[in-house]
Amino acid sequence: MSDRYLRVGAHVPGTVEHAWVVRHDAPTTEVLVPDGRGLLQVVVGPAGTLRDVLTGVERPDGTGLRGLTTHAALRRHGDAVVRVGVQLHPLATTRLGRGPLADVWQPAETLVGADVLAAVATDVAVGEDERAARRLVDALAVVPRVEGDDLGRLADALRVVDEREGRVSAGELARAVEATVSDLYRWSERFLGVELGRYLAAIRFTVLVREAVGRGTHDVGQVAGVLRWYVRAGHPPREVERLTGLAPAELRRVLDRLTDVVAPVR
Repeated sequence: MSDRYLRVGAHVPGTVEHAWVVRHDAPTTEVLVPDGRGLLQVVVGPAGTLRDVLTGVERPDGTGLRGLTTHAALRRHGDAVVRVGVQLHPLATTRLGRGPLADVWQPAETLVGADVLAAVATDVAVGEDERAARRLVDALAVVPRVEGDDLGRLADALRVVDEREGRVSAGELARAVEATVSDLYRWSERFLGVELGRYLAAIRFTVLVREAVGRGTHDVGQVAGVLRWYVRAGHPPREVERLTGLAPAELRRVLDRLTDVVAPVR
């Protein structure tokens, strides 16, 4: 793939983890993993498409705000395009007053002004990619924040999830942050917008892919190869779910979709 990637080390504790700019100079197909993070994205050029690999639901891949995702997605761009993105903390949309947005997109204007989005596009047009990314981060940094004890305790739990790469039970996680399992489930639904088990599963799937093929852009063929190995390995169902975050039937369905849908365009 003909991509140029710039990572920008801009950080706002509890909301922004980093920013980036990707210039796609040719048609692109890639797998996006559900890494538990949200995204504020500005697309300069024609929008592509995002297809949920598990459900098959498709939507435009354009400018917008989303919370964390729980399924892998297939991104396709058929033309040259520039994407400016801000990777958000899992709790960022809640902290920024937009509520939990798991697997949900909203217009970017719900969080930053149209003037900011226009200025980002202008920066990109004149080659000022880092300035464009920092402009988005600066706009987020001044948005009023929502805080609270329960929100803070869930944030502590999510740090443990990252440290243990999602391979932690609800009971182990509760003990690590001195909370009850019922507290964690309640906080997850309220602040992440997703069941705790689905969040952990998404993180485990992401870790599996990144351990096998690395970070950055994920080639469809490589991801399919990793999943094919797990399907053929004959692990017990419980072990498959513990390692991949997917039940065996879901794992096969994801592999089938990657193979059947993507292979004709590769």
